[in-house]
Formats: sequence, structure tokens, C-alpha cells
Amino acid sequence: MKLVVIILLSIMFAACNNPNENYMSRYEKYINENIDTSAYFKHNLCYIDDDSIPEFCLMGHCYAEGTIILSQHNGKVTRRDCNISPYYIERSGLISDGYVHHGHYDNQIVKLQDGIFTDILLTQATWSFERPYFVYSINNQVIDTLYGDDVNEESCEAINAALYNAYYSKGISLSIYDSQP
Repeated sequence: MKLVVIILLSIMFAACNNPNENYMSRYEKYINENIDTSAYFKHNLCYIDDDSIPEFCLMGHCYAEGTIILSQHNGKVTRRDCNISPYYIERSGLISDGYVHHGHYDNQIVKLQDGIFTDILLTQATWSFERPYFVYSINNQVIDTLYGDDVNEESCEAINAALYNAYYSKGISLSIYDSQP
């Protein structure tokens, strides 16, 4: 499988007209040294930040593998492990890494700038079916707790406003999975 990734990287490298010709070889070296590619079935290039070097993304077979985003700045490759289906706003440096699983709705908004991935917003909604309740948090600070019949759709307005201000108001959200290889 590593051979397939190396061949694909070589083809992508040959097809790129980027002035920084070494970026694909840096990605290739990082992948060969750090990633078991047998767990990943698809790859894409995305322009997440605003430089001329695209980010290289590997998508896993299932939720456990998730998506790996590789970025470069000054020749150094950095890595961010995300959930299976992150989104980004092209050339803004913003990534939305959502998570829904067993009673949790979480969303991390991540900023990529100068090769550094920084968490800028974490929203969480946790619920229980046994004794109906919701707990809403922004950056690990509880903003609302509702029980029983008080649980309603309006309860997450603060979370929606925070996500809108940090991410959705900045441009069109694109799926990394659907980006071009």
C-alpha cells in the first residue's frame, strides 16, 4: 500500500506547477516515516491556509482512523488528526472538525496558520436518554443545563452563535473528503 501512495504522490508532484517543487517530497517522506497508509483509502490536496503549498489529507476507512491533515511551513511538515469528515473554508485557515457519537455533539474550530494548528473554539452538547438532560459548553465552560421537559431546540442558540461567529460567517464550508485528489 505504501508503494501506491508513493506512486500517487509522485504523479501529483509531477502534475503540480507550484514554485515550491519540494513540498510533495516532504509529504512523501513524512508519510513513509510516520503513517501506516494501509488504514487510509483516499487522499486529497486542499488549500486550507493562504500560502501556495496545499495541505495533504488522508481519509481513513472508518471513524477510528479519521482524517489526517498534513501542512507545511518553512519546509517543516505538521500534522492534525481529525474526525472522519472535517470541513474547511478555502484559504481561510479554518477547519471545522465535528463529532457526533453516543450522546455527544462536539465541534472544534481549528485555525491553521504558519504551519501551526490551533484550537480556537470547542462547542459541546451532551445528552442522556435515561434521564433526559442536555449540558451545553463553549470552550469547556458550561453555558446551559436543561432537564426533562425543558430540553428544547432553542437551548443551543449560544453554541450556534459561537460556531457562526468563529467559522460559518467566514466563507463557504467545503468537505475535505470531496476535495480534488
